[in-house]
Amino acid sequence: MEDGPPSTSCFRRFTDCFLGSSLTDEKVKAYLSLNPQMLDEFVLESVSAETVDRWLKRKNSSQPAGTDSWPCAPIFFIKSPML
Repeated sequence: MEDGPPSTSCFRRFTDCFLGSSLTDEKVKAYLSLNPQMLDEFVLESVSAETVDRWLKRKNSSQPAGTDSWPCAPIFFIKSPML
């Protein structure tokens, strides 16, 4: 997808991309996963700080203490010296 002119809102560019196709939740999630800057732009332009605070509270309350959003613990690789 090509970016529109700077004056074009991110939501408009997003919807233009899907005109003529049946839009599903899965397609939206896939698009946003591949284009996280679009989600950032949309949230900054269209979502209130109160809503973001509410999301953070809900997200933090749904996770057990001491965990983050990663599905598993980080793995560190140790390079062996080259022989």
